[in-house]
Amino acid sequence: MSSAAIEQDVCVALFMQTLPAAKSKLLVDMVNCLQVSNDQLRVQTSRENSFLDRMFDSMTGQGYKRGNRIAENQQTALTSVLEVVNDLATHTTRSHWALAQVAGRLTAVELGLAHTANKLSDTREALQDLRNDVKNHVRRIDQDLVRIDLHATAKDEMDLVFSRWQANKLETLSIAARCYASFNELYWGAFGEFCRRHPGNRSHMLIETVKNRASTQMQADAKADTRQHLPAAKWLASAATHDAAGQTFLDGLVWLGNQATMKHTPAVYVCSNPPSFSSFNSAHWPQNMPLIFQPERLVNMLGREIFAPIQLAGVQ
Repeated sequence: MSSAAIEQDVCVALFMQTLPAAKSKLLVDMVNCLQVSNDQLRVQTSRENSFLDRMFDSMTGQGYKRGNRIAENQQTALTSVLEVVNDLATHTTRSHWALAQVAGRLTAVELGLAHTANKLSDTREALQDLRNDVKNHVRRIDQDLVRIDLHATAKDEMDLVFSRWQANKLETLSIAARCYASFNELYWGAFGEFCRRHPGNRSHMLIETVKNRASTQMQADAKADTRQHLPAAKWLASAATHDAAGQTFLDGLVWLGNQATMKHTPAVYVCSNPPSFSSFNSAHWPQNMPLIFQPERLVNMLGREIFAPIQLAGVQ
């Protein structure tokens, strides 16, 4: 493996260590890459150095070799995806939400393969084994969640996430992006699971606490007075770094928010992929997003976009 590939793997590993919820999104994204078309199971992901590909390759430390094999053999790509998905599912300890989505997606893919040629029988069996493994992981986590005090675990996770922020683990990101990345961590973890299972007063109090702590930390990072309004460019300015680790965090942020839209999730959209303010174009800025705001405004918007859907999912 080349030195550049090794450095890339180290940077991605640091990103996943700092923002562990990235593994849950990776798990979901990898399964969503499996598509049934032309009576074959294919991996519908481009190999154009996207951040998803970099995360995938980093999981086994063989990105360079795997890249060559994938170009030669589609079946190898599929096998690699299944191996990574199984590894992620095996080591996922609390992301019940991610595993539930994966189980549903694997069922749909397996149904799509029901009428394929016999030559894919080995693939179908491997996919069925993976789906059964994922269901077992879901049951395992269900049993764990029954045994533990989920409310206390959610509070512990909240403290850990904010301690990383306060310890400057996210310093390469903009102030607003630090808030989004922290909220995203809570969404995928025990905090989000508690809010889904108990969408009442206790989860409302936890979410209010998170928003208050985020507002306070944003003010501290900006060295701003309480409730001070500052230009969006100030909140969205990333640290001036050109090293590989810094760029990995910025690329990872874009990947984390790749489902956001200007219309439906404007705060996540601008936090994960901010426009260039040196050549600002209003067409790339959500209409309902202010250009001057205080931390509380952004925190409340992010709270609605990230945590409100959690509680609605819990009610259903």
